[in-house]
Amino acid sequence: MKLRPVARPFVSCQINSGSQAFFWHDDWTGLGPLSTVAGPDGPRVLGISSTARVSEVISGDSWLLPRGRHPIIQLIKACLPANPPDLSSDLPDAFLWRNNPNTVPGRFSASKTWETLHPSPPTVPWHKTIWFKTRIPSMPFYRGWQPSIDSQRETGCSSGNECSYNLSSL
Repeated sequence: MKLRPVARPFVSCQINSGSQAFFWHDDWTGLGPLSTVAGPDGPRVLGISSTARVSEVISGDSWLLPRGRHPIIQLIKACLPANPPDLSSDLPDAFLWRNNPNTVPGRFSASKTWETLHPSPPTVPWHKTIWFKTRIPSMPFYRGWQPSIDSQRETGCSSGNECSYNLSSL
């Protein structure tokens, strides 16, 4: 349950029969869940149950939406496709995974999803001083930056926690 907000942007729904996808809670429009677009008053203002399926809001080739000038009604009408999806299919709705919330659904890739969730930090100018290409700290870094116990005593430091070292001296 705690991961739901993290995973939500990665899941989208392809409407086939409209009987599995929730009108308010699933991302079937490409804009995210309509409940986040309309806010908590959306179901009340439109008169559409918060547990309604997409198929319950379509009649033939038109949407079952109330008339009115309420801003939420106008917003939802603008978010919905002009023509409702064809629900004649017997196939269930398909829930698809995106590797990046800004891309179309495709093949699942754990590494691409990881890169999206944990982007690499920008490279700092002094990284070659510390790291080899194989991501092992270089020996000169250890020798020049981490003083021995004797040199700590000479500078007046009794423990390494009290001393501060500056990378700019490298």
